[in-house]
This record gives sequence, structure tokens and C-alpha cells, in this order.
Amino acid sequence: MKQNLYTAPEIIEDGEYFDEAGDILALSLIFLELAANKRLKDRQKTSINDHISILKKFGENSLQACIKVLIRSMIWKDLRQRASIEEVIAELKKIKNMQISQQILPNNV
Repeated sequence: MKQNLYTAPEIIEDGEYFDEAGDILALSLIFLELAANKRLKDRQKTSINDHISILKKFGENSLQACIKVLIRSMIWKDLRQRASIEEVIAELKKIKNMQISQQILPNNV
């Protein structure tokens, strides 16, 4: 089976195991690219651990920390540990609200 950059490990290993967890991992890699502002390398030369190391380089302001936690919850190699789409949506809403509140509040508050 031909794989692409966003293919989940269980799909690479099994070839026929497609479900929401695989989609969540693919989405996490896209989020990681957007947050890191860089293209991920070829999956044949990288692993989930390589992607997690990119997360460690993120800043530590509250918004960046929330994004890091969200991506980390989605990127687990063990598909049973990955966030569900409902959890992802809930976290994205929290991040959106946090971003809005940071824009409204003055920097010295």
C-alpha cells in the first residue's frame, strides 16, 4: 500500500485498518505543520517521536501550551490513546476562546 506523510502507523503496518483514530493522527500532523510553520519530513525517515520532538520546541505561553497539549493528545502511536474528534473540537473551542480573550485583554493584565 502506498503511504503518504499523514498515514497512521496502524495503517502502514496493517494496511486495511482505517478508522477515526487514523484520521485524528493525520489531522494532528497537519496541525503540527501549521503550528511549527514547517513541512514535515518524509514519514519513511521520521517517526512519531520525531514529531513529538518538534512539539518540545514550541514556546510556553498559554496559547502555545494549549496547542501543544492538543496536538500531543492526537499524535499517540497507540490509537486507543488518541483523542476523539469530539475531544479535538472541544479543545479547539477552548483555544479559540483563549485567543479571543488574549486579543481583548491588555498586555499588562
